Amino acid sequence: MRTREFTQNKIPPESWTCHYETLFASKTTTPSLPISKSENAQLDYPITLNEVMHVLHKLKTKKAPGHDGIPNEDWKSLPLIQQMQRIFNNILDNGTVPEEWTTILLQPIYKKGDPLLPQNYRPIALAPTILKDCFLYNHLQTSP
Repeated sequence: MRTREFTQNKIPPESWTCHYETLFASKTTTPSLPISKSENAQLDYPITLNEVMHVLHKLKTKKAPGHDGIPNEDWKSLPLIQQMQRIFNNILDNGTVPEEWTTILLQPIYKKGDPLLPQNYRPIALAPTILKDCFLYNHLQTSP
């Protein structure tokens, strides 16, 4: 088994904030593309229980959970598939994702160089695993 040495992060929070604000300060915007009526009609089809079961079956195991602490193994054994179907259909109908799912935890991983400089760390984003596996993307790809 590989072992890894952990580096204690001594960078003040203000330095991280400045680093990421600079890094992610984008002046460009992504233009919205018009959706045709036929494409828009695909959004009207509800997510089926089969779609939920299919996506759950494809979830990879032994992956880091998001800030919610729920690993894919727990989602796969979840007996509440119908409730999950309702949640995802509500997202599809209302266009809003539960606020808890919109938070992503950034965990900096030291690469090399001066450990006191934020640019010498690689950020790992920990999002809720169920959101990463994106029922909605799968649904849009398979809708009639």
